[in-house]
Amino acid sequence: MLQLLEPALKKRILFVCETVTLAHIMRPLELACALDRDHYDVHLAAGEFPKFLEPQLRQLTLWPLFSAVPSKVFLQALAKGRLPYDVDRVEQQVQEDLVLLRNILPDVVVGDFRFSLGVSARALGIPYINLTNITWHPTAAIPHQAPDHPIARLFGERAAAQLFHWIRPRLYRSFAEPFNQAARSLHLQEFGSLSALHISGDYAFYADLPTLVRTAALPARHRLGGPVMPSIQTQLTQPLPGAGDPRPIIVVSMGSSGYQHMVPKIAEALSRLPVLAYIATAGGAIEGQSYENVIVASYLPLETLFERASLVICNGGSPTGYLALSKGVPFLAIPANLDQFNFSAAVIQRGAARRLRPEHVTSATILREVEEMLKDAQTKKCAMDLKAEIAAIPTSQVFQKLIDEITNRTARSPRAIDRSVGG
Repeated sequence: MLQLLEPALKKRILFVCETVTLAHIMRPLELACALDRDHYDVHLAAGEFPKFLEPQLRQLTLWPLFSAVPSKVFLQALAKGRLPYDVDRVEQQVQEDLVLLRNILPDVVVGDFRFSLGVSARALGIPYINLTNITWHPTAAIPHQAPDHPIARLFGERAAAQLFHWIRPRLYRSFAEPFNQAARSLHLQEFGSLSALHISGDYAFYADLPTLVRTAALPARHRLGGPVMPSIQTQLTQPLPGAGDPRPIIVVSMGSSGYQHMVPKIAEALSRLPVLAYIATAGGAIEGQSYENVIVASYLPLETLFERASLVICNGGSPTGYLALSKGVPFLAIPANLDQFNFSAAVIQRGAARRLRPEHVTSATILREVEEMLKDAQTKKCAMDLKAEIAAIPTSQVFQKLIDEITNRTARSPRAIDRSVGG
């Protein structure tokens, strides 16, 4: 059965977030809030809406996403070397997507880690922009990375990387199979592998510097649009030190998907240095001794702190990593998942970061890396070079231009949606 809707005065844009980590809601939220409200009616669907993001969320029409994977479930699955997507879960997500898309009838849908949109949006013929990272591209020229896994602890990083490179094609195909099955059920083309899922869509918007890594030539509908750097609107509980304080500022933000259990080791190491440290726990709590030169809070205004920071310690993911680099600050990465390993590897190739694998993290190794990085003028120079590149790219304008092109190409007319698709 077909239903006709009257044309809308504004083009309707729907952002759908698989909120497995904070980054996957904060990144689309940043782009959504930057769209021109005179021309666009902007909606956002997510599994959860963090309270500290309320100022930005109030600008949008919000929709619940009941089939979203809870962050805890996702992180537990990753710790076991799996993804939490079986056939039943993917089917639930596709069916909820179809209901959501039929209700909202967007001119464009933008997904961040919502792989099911590659099925549902295609089934309804709605243009789909996949917000992703270029490090997931199959031809991205970065060293083979082995994720944090017991194999790496048993056999070492090099052997684990070689083993992972060997098994990765089969592993990625198995991860993608539930989505391939959903596509087959609706007579759509399959994706193939996890890498294909990460860059699938009518359009792919890579939230990265065009120069970050080399790849094969990208399709015309793939855009390297520049980093998306979300900011948390919160206040410091005490003012930053005055200009007379000679201590370097080090900011620690492991993020919602980082290893928070390592924060006490990091705090203990930093307490032994003549530095002032700020630690954001992403809403968690850390137990252990407090230190005079270490300030701990659930959330911190990272953008403000990075303006004064000499070094950032983070999980190596792109949101915090790019934010640090946008201020010319190098970072020390302690990655937890493959995405973080890949991005930090790309920045290490550019000379603006270092990395400690989780199995190598001790107070002593943190102390050594921090002391060396604070003295490393070349790493600082490379971070400043990337700062200049980031400043030259108006990411929100590039994204709006893509939205404009799509909506102008598919100018809204009374849209007909086949309600029989997917039941």
